[in-house]
Formats: sequence, C-alpha cells, structure tokens
Amino acid sequence: MNGPSALTSLAFNTLTWVPVAGASTQNIYRFNAASNSFNFLAAVQGTANTFTDNGVDTPNIYLYAPTTNTAYNTPADWDTGGQPEGAFLLSRGKDQRMLVWRGQYAWISALSNVYDWYTVNDAFAITIMGGQKNNITAVNNLFDYTLIFSETNCFLYTGSTYSDFSLSKITSTGCPSHYGITFVGDHGYVWGQNGPVTIARILYGADVETNAIGEKISPITFGLSNYAQWKKARAWHDLERQRICFAFPSVGSQVNDTILAYNYQVKGWTKFTGWLVENVTYDPVNKIN
Repeated sequence: MNGPSALTSLAFNTLTWVPVAGASTQNIYRFNAASNSFNFLAAVQGTANTFTDNGVDTPNIYLYAPTTNTAYNTPADWDTGGQPEGAFLLSRGKDQRMLVWRGQYAWISALSNVYDWYTVNDAFAITIMGGQKNNITAVNNLFDYTLIFSETNCFLYTGSTYSDFSLSKITSTGCPSHYGITFVGDHGYVWGQNGPVTIARILYGADVETNAIGEKISPITFGLSNYAQWKKARAWHDLERQRICFAFPSVGSQVNDTILAYNYQVKGWTKFTGWLVENVTYDPVNKIN
C-alpha cells in the first residue's frame, strides 16, 4: 500500500486482514524504500484484524520481516488421525529429540529442534509391532536404550538418528500407565501388566533384565485391584525415605486411595490407604484423583 509521505492523524494508512487462527500476536512491518527492507513497526493482538499507521509508531530498523517460516508445523497425520497421546524428551548426550505417540505410531523430531518434524532423514516416524499389544503407553530412557512400552511389552530401541534407530529387543514387561514408571539411578521401577517390576541395564553387556518385585504384595494387588484400571497407576520417587510409591485405583469406587511403597534399600513393602491428596483434580468420568 502506498500512502502519504507524511503520516498524521488525518493522513494515514489502514490495513485489514483475516486473523491467523491461534496466533498470539500479529506483527506489522513497514517497507523502507531507502534500505529496501521491511522493518518491524508494531504488534497487535492475535485476534485483531485491522491496524492504522498514522506515524505514531517508529519502525525498528534492526528488526526485519522474516523470510522463512519458523512456525511450529506438525505432521498432517495429526490433523486427520488426531493429536498425539503423549510425549517424551529423548536424550543421547547432545542428541536431543522429542518423541510423541498415538496408538502404535511414534514421531521423532529433528535433532535438537523439537519444532522441526520435516527435515529429510532427520525427523522421522516409526511403527511399533511385534508385541502382544503394540499401542504405546509410555516412553523412557535407559542408558543408550529408548524404552517404548505398551500394555504388555517393552520395545528396546538403540540409536538416535534416522539411519541407526532400530529395534534391539522386545521384553515381556509392559507398562499400562505413562505415569507408572520412575527411575532411581540405573533401575526403572515399573507398574507392569503383572504388578510392580524393575527393569535395569546389565552394565557389562548389551542386555537388560527385568525382575518381579511384587511377590509379597500379590495377595493385595491381585486380590483387590481391578486390572482394567491399572492404566491409571502412578509411580513416584520418595527420595527422603528411599522408596518408590505406587498409587492405583481400588475396587468399587475406583478412587486411588491405596498406596504401595517399596523401600529399595531393605526391599520391603508398606501399604497405605486413605492418604490425603493435595491439589486434587477429580475426573468424574474415570473416577480418579
């Protein structure tokens, strides 16, 4: 738009446009013929659709209009198939990527740029298969392994790039809950499909081992818990008391007021009920705090 050489309250330019859905701000740039560049002029609300340039705003000659699109672009499948169900940051030294999943599909962002899902041979997607159930429920790291859990299995992937990211092994330990796994040092404590287990890397080899640690509480977990609700299990590390706490819904009302705590120093279990929960968010559909 060409306008008057001197902008005033009586001589001005008014721009109008269709707002971009979801934008937090709209940036206005004014062209400078002398420098042959667009310079930042003002920012308005993301829902705005008009701006009047009357000379009050001063262009910033050091801020130019972007020449490339740096917006967060997601795979088209997320629009057609639905948004991801979960996300986890993969770390391999300096190799950091974001892994997100939905069903048995996982998308892995470009190296050290979780906004880039399109770089050829850098960002990539994988399909989980080979287990009893393949829909992803949780993801974590163990040394140089990427652990991808389903309800029934743990898929161990090695590598961190498009060319070397490969399936190394499938174990029979699943994790129905994204929140049902926590790590202490080199050991993962997992609420699996058969109760609590540990998963650990064998330091002098290229394998992992899983050990059931729930024998002493089998009468509690198998006798009183609803298996279908184990996807709601929560695990956390009580560092002060050196124990891993597992919360899972009880039978009947399905409210998670039962806590099983495993002291990893003495390898002993304690059961708690009726714990008070702070900052409660109650889900009336799934009946869980």
